[in-house]
Amino acid sequence: MPTSRFQGVTAPDRVIDDPAPIDVSWTVINQGTGAGITSSWTDRVVLSQDDTYGNGDDIVVGEFRHNGGIEAGASYIRSERFLLPPATTGRYKLFVVSDAKSEVFENGAEGNNIGRLAHGVDVMTVAYADLQVASVTTTGTAASGRPLHVSWDVVNNGIGLTNTAEWSDQVWLSRNPDGSNVVAQLGTASHIGQLAVGDRYTRSIDVTLPEGIEGNFYINVRTGGPFEFIFTNNNVGSTVSIPVELSKSPDLKVETITLPTTAQEGAVIDVSWSVVNQGEARATGIWVDIVQLIAVNGGGVVTLGSFTYDRGLDSGIRYTRTEQVRLPSKIEGLYRIRVITNANLGGGGAQVYEYGDARNNNALMSADTAQISLNDRPDLRIGTITVPDHVTSGTSTSIRYTVVNQGPTAASGRWTDKVYLSLDGNLSGDDVLVGQFSNGAALAPTESYSTEGTAINIPIRYRGDAYLIVVADGNNNIDEYPSEGNNVKAAHFYVDPVPFSDLVTSDIVAPAQAVHGASIEVRYKVANLGSNTTRGEAAAVNSWTDTIWLARDKRRPGAYKGDILLGSVTHTGNLAVGEDYLGTANVSIPDNVMSGNYFITVWSDTYNAILEDTLAANTNPDDPSDSDNNNFKARASRCWASRRPI
Repeated sequence: MPTSRFQGVTAPDRVIDDPAPIDVSWTVINQGTGAGITSSWTDRVVLSQDDTYGNGDDIVVGEFRHNGGIEAGASYIRSERFLLPPATTGRYKLFVVSDAKSEVFENGAEGNNIGRLAHGVDVMTVAYADLQVASVTTTGTAASGRPLHVSWDVVNNGIGLTNTAEWSDQVWLSRNPDGSNVVAQLGTASHIGQLAVGDRYTRSIDVTLPEGIEGNFYINVRTGGPFEFIFTNNNVGSTVSIPVELSKSPDLKVETITLPTTAQEGAVIDVSWSVVNQGEARATGIWVDIVQLIAVNGGGVVTLGSFTYDRGLDSGIRYTRTEQVRLPSKIEGLYRIRVITNANLGGGGAQVYEYGDARNNNALMSADTAQISLNDRPDLRIGTITVPDHVTSGTSTSIRYTVVNQGPTAASGRWTDKVYLSLDGNLSGDDVLVGQFSNGAALAPTESYSTEGTAINIPIRYRGDAYLIVVADGNNNIDEYPSEGNNVKAAHFYVDPVPFSDLVTSDIVAPAQAVHGASIEVRYKVANLGSNTTRGEAAAVNSWTDTIWLARDKRRPGAYKGDILLGSVTHTGNLAVGEDYLGTANVSIPDNVMSGNYFITVWSDTYNAILEDTLAANTNPDDPSDSDNNNFKARASRCWASRRPI
């Protein structure tokens, strides 16, 4: 009964190639009591990224078959070379497992079948560099918002030349010595050229520390880019603690604002203001002053202009500037001016840094107000409107109206008056434009002109109360603000109705029973029981369409409720009062109709080509609440089909 034990595993501690070859030797000794009955087994070589054999990170790099038993106390030595997969890189632990597939009976003594190389094996494609920031120093006084010169050295402490010839070093400011709690990114510097083992380079940049900081800070430099094997966590270097002083700050403040006491809307006015630097430091650079208009009684803010200042301002010094700004049109009432200096502070655009409370006093509202008045404008209104008291539907009428300018200034130029036909006297989207008329002349204050409209057609369907609505300057060509809403006036008249026909469908003749797919004959009668000869919107209309339906009930037929259109017949020729015609149609019952009780329904003038009044005496009792309910009539009919009944 054999038991295996490793006496030694040897392999190099570093391999540099791609793909990387590894020479491994191991000795296996039989510490059991005999050779056993198994003379062949497998030795396995494994690389692992940790100290544990048999978990998920193991890589089997070779299996080697041993043939021939060994006596108790005997041993064998095996040496093998194998290639790792291309681009393999890492630091590994190497294990050799004898009888890896458990082919040899060892009576439970398999625990010593695993041998481990005493040292790790570093595998890499090329010799690595190890870039380290050797030192970071600063020159100058560290103060917020002020320049500082930063220098650093980078050394290659690896075993090989850098495999790239260009990389960048990153510089940042932090509150913690390990580079965390980043305050600001300060810049980068590029290195060009490969770096040999033991060689170094020096780089430096001029940075500006952030405004408003004070206390102890650290400047950090991170290098890297070339291949460094596993040595990528030592690429950062930092300064010692740097005490940063808080620099003195300017403090810009608007002191005074001057504006006119009265102004007209849309006018150009002069606004003056003064700005003082009451801080301890000079304000340098460029900043922007904004002038705003604000109504005393509330409302939106209107920016009248922004003005750049680029001359700097010493502590205790002020500047005064006067600028022309244009007021918005169509405003009136009391307004104030607000001026904000250094208006982009804290946002985007040109600005000067101000520290702490100095940031909160950059705006001033004027104590004085300006009374802004509206400019004089015309005010067009409709004066008198003359229309007939009664108009017969289907005829035409005329209109006469006057337009007067009740504003304090002349209305000049061209504009168009519009006339609408309305059923309710309120101008809305359902009204019909029936006339457009150019203004007769420009109008001085209190002047007027009259317009005599051409014939306005009254639709034949109109009846009862109606209105003609006149809109002066219907396209709003004339600026009448704030009196744009008084240009409309309506005139009432009454439309005397014209009597219509009333088509009545009756006397439906159709089979009481029908079979699906069969053709049937349908006969019916249509009479004009109304008050006038049939006609359409146009008097020349003298034809209409009758349709035949297979319906589920006696009501007006429609596909929406499952009724089926079987056919149609066109009738041509007007019907005088009391006249009628007999219609005949041959239609087919569809193949897919289910057995059951139906109605054959004839619907005269299906598409409403003819003008009709549904007289009470002619109401269809089958659907009395429906409008125009006597144009259709139903007759019961049972349909038979091969499908189950409904």
